[in-house]
Amino acid sequence: MLGVLAALLPSAAEWLVLPAIISALAALGLLSSLTFLIAATFPRLSGPDKSLVYFGGIKRLLADDYVKAVLDATRDTLVEDIARQCHRNAEIAGVKFRFVRNAMILLYTSIPLWLVALAWLYALR
Repeated sequence: MLGVLAALLPSAAEWLVLPAIISALAALGLLSSLTFLIAATFPRLSGPDKSLVYFGGIKRLLADDYVKAVLDATRDTLVEDIARQCHRNAEIAGVKFRFVRNAMILLYTSIPLWLVALAWLYALR
């Protein structure tokens, strides 16, 4: 969508104010949507350092040390660790879904502006 807008841009001398504003708003909305999508897909790697279920904590141990730590852990310790990791995953999912929702809202509100901008830009050709 941004590529089509860019391909249809007229020379500076041919711009009219209203098509320029509509095109700029459409492009801004589309770029903002893209920014939210990038933020949503960016990995969130923070978690408990000494966790036996979070990969960030596990990778700091040698395989044998990890196996020993799991075998030595009490049931309550493992359940608490899993519960904390589930909570952290829910926090991460909440942020990601909020970013996706924002991206979709921006995309859907930008589409009508984009269509109007396309119509005007084609008419200027």
